[in-house]
Amino acid sequence: MPVPDDADVVLTAFRLGWCVAEVRGRNRPDAPPGGPGTRLLSCEGHPLPLQGERSAAELFIQAHAALMALADKLGVDANPADGASFSKEVDRCAAALVNLRAASSAYALGEWDKLAGLIYMFDSHIQNCLAGKSPNELSGYQLGRGLAECYWALDPAASDPASPTAWGFLFGTTRIKELHQLLMSLSDYLPSYTARAIAGTLALWRSVAADETWRNNAYDSLHMQVSRWYRFVLQVPDPASLVLPRKWPLSAKLTLRVIRLYWSVIVIGLLSVALAIALINLPHINETIHHFGPGISGVWKAILAIVAATGIARIGFSTPKIVRRYSDDLNIDDVAISISTVPPPQRRRQATVPVNDAWKR
Repeated sequence: MPVPDDADVVLTAFRLGWCVAEVRGRNRPDAPPGGPGTRLLSCEGHPLPLQGERSAAELFIQAHAALMALADKLGVDANPADGASFSKEVDRCAAALVNLRAASSAYALGEWDKLAGLIYMFDSHIQNCLAGKSPNELSGYQLGRGLAECYWALDPAASDPASPTAWGFLFGTTRIKELHQLLMSLSDYLPSYTARAIAGTLALWRSVAADETWRNNAYDSLHMQVSRWYRFVLQVPDPASLVLPRKWPLSAKLTLRVIRLYWSVIVIGLLSVALAIALINLPHINETIHHFGPGISGVWKAILAIVAATGIARIGFSTPKIVRRYSDDLNIDDVAISISTVPPPQRRRQATVPVNDAWKR
């Protein structure tokens, strides 16, 4: 399908939403230990690091710089109250917070509350502006922020499932359903298989979140997962390249799923074929019909023949759609497996089974 004309703007909104969540997460009092980054290179001689080799301080600065650039690019940076730059004020408050924490100041918690309130106002302003511009831009922003928050807003120790930092909230039914809807609404803006494959991994992580033992061993893998989501949306040119080669193209669970989705078409087709065979090969049916009289016999034969032909035509028309759906589901499962970072032994090949039924075509 052709890329929509506003794809660049929508994906920029996606990046902005991601940056808002990441900036807030990196400034949290309990900033995630796996996210800030680890300097993998010696500083001697000033070697140039790749993204995964940057230090926590470098990634912190990068996130704030990206926030300023993206907010300015989308025209959502100006505070409507005084025209000041929201992103620069966030950067200033974050720098003050870093200094207070370095000095072990008792005022750090108050400064964090101030920064969190400012980011909340900034987020509200962004959503209000994008809602007035384009629903797709707003969806892109919310999707980016929502996916990033799966890690950057998470406090693994939060015990109250209703807390916005808990596993039960971030991977709860309401939040996952909302992310699925955002993915569905933006599927035309994403590479093939991307939306449904991400939805599949979200469903898998929902299972992780519901299992206390499993999630305790999966927190580090979650950071890798959200990073893959980001690259998958913005940097993978052809997700179809992740499809795994298979010796046997059938899957029992996928077959049952397709039968469940198209059971009425399949039943009608099979009955129609059976009726056609009966009309041709079972003489006693012709004799039974003939008892109604020659004229009536001919009418009934014609009606039954039309019914059989219609049913066969319907199954013939639907077969390419069923085969295409089956093939797509196999490919999406493969892609979801390729990008999933859920640790063993709970990892399953049928990663996308819980969500595919919500993506009926």
